[in-house]
Amino acid sequence: MGKLTSLLPLPSPRNSISVITSTLGTPSTWLCHAWICESLRSGSTSSSSSNSSATLNQGQQVQSVLLVSFLNDEKFHREGLRRGGIDSEKLEEKGRFAYVDGLGGLFSGAPNTNPTPVGINTNTNTVPPPTRNAQSPVAGGGRQIPIRGAPGPGPVRGAPPPPPPPQPQQAQLQSPGASATTTTTTPPTTASKHTLHIPPPPPQQQQTNKTTPTPLTSLLTTLTSAIAALPTPPLLVLESPDLLLSTGVLTALDLWDLILTLTPASHSLLLLLSADTPLLRPITSLTSLLTHSLPRPPLSANAHSRIETECSAFLGTAVHNASLVVGLRLLDTGAARDVSGVMRITVGGDGVVGGEGDGEGEGEGGWEGVEEREVLYYVGGASGSGAVEVFERGEVRS
Repeated sequence: MGKLTSLLPLPSPRNSISVITSTLGTPSTWLCHAWICESLRSGSTSSSSSNSSATLNQGQQVQSVLLVSFLNDEKFHREGLRRGGIDSEKLEEKGRFAYVDGLGGLFSGAPNTNPTPVGINTNTNTVPPPTRNAQSPVAGGGRQIPIRGAPGPGPVRGAPPPPPPPQPQQAQLQSPGASATTTTTTPPTTASKHTLHIPPPPPQQQQTNKTTPTPLTSLLTTLTSAIAALPTPPLLVLESPDLLLSTGVLTALDLWDLILTLTPASHSLLLLLSADTPLLRPITSLTSLLTHSLPRPPLSANAHSRIETECSAFLGTAVHNASLVVGLRLLDTGAARDVSGVMRITVGGDGVVGGEGDGEGEGEGGWEGVEEREVLYYVGGASGSGAVEVFERGEVRS
């Protein structure tokens, strides 16, 4: 990672917004893990240093990381961080790392915090379901058709099966002076500490109840509590939040409002977004900027779907407000065995909404010492261990 750290002087500047774009053939998880590892490593170095300059700069260093993933599971990310030399479990115990599962609770709604006690029937007007006979009439006909598999009378062979053992949660604990309706309750099933429970979008004809949590409020509540649980403002990493746009849970405006709400409470922000050509047809100029020699797709009136419109609008807004954009794409000549893709580094503005930067990356939240360039990379290493090599075009590799 020595070459990568020379290209990107990590960690991210405070109050900065960085965007990593990727395609289906060039995933960005390796860069996400390298970004997190270098940020946590630099934060631990600054906290352990005793000189005055490091103490003054400690407020600018990343002391904790909050990873919110809508694409990969927790085990995948922890394994990737372990390959980078970071023990996420130990750092989580120290309050320097937290993971939020954004995919496991999708469309699950809010967790049931008030379960019904076992043994108590809350429905007082229960009507027993009608029993079906062995033969039931057929609509439009007068004859009876027997139901297949219906139990019939017959001798029982062997000893009867033993009764099932009593369930411990259904056992009634009744004291001599207590009422007969006193029963034990099953302890509530606690959901994951960091799991987003996002309700599905309501139908267009149905009006949502004011007391029903919307997907935006559920996201804001969970992420705000996760940020507040960390002792220091974290580096907020959002992996594939544009998945919510494709599912129809949020619009591009709602998602960007959520990011603007979470940014002031964070040290810096890192967005991992998709920049595939089919998702960016409404903004072919941006697609040409990120993919260069790919031909522009033909445009026609009313040919854009909702997914294309929302994804392109959100990506255009994120790139416009970012202080640094790192684009990953395939080679222009096609796939190669010793090259995984091309990485292009582009410096933007100050990356702070309402900041005092001059638009050249030198204000608060801007990257200093970053040169716009384009390099090649290879994921896998010489031994296939998952290491990443970054090199220039025409550079002789060892």
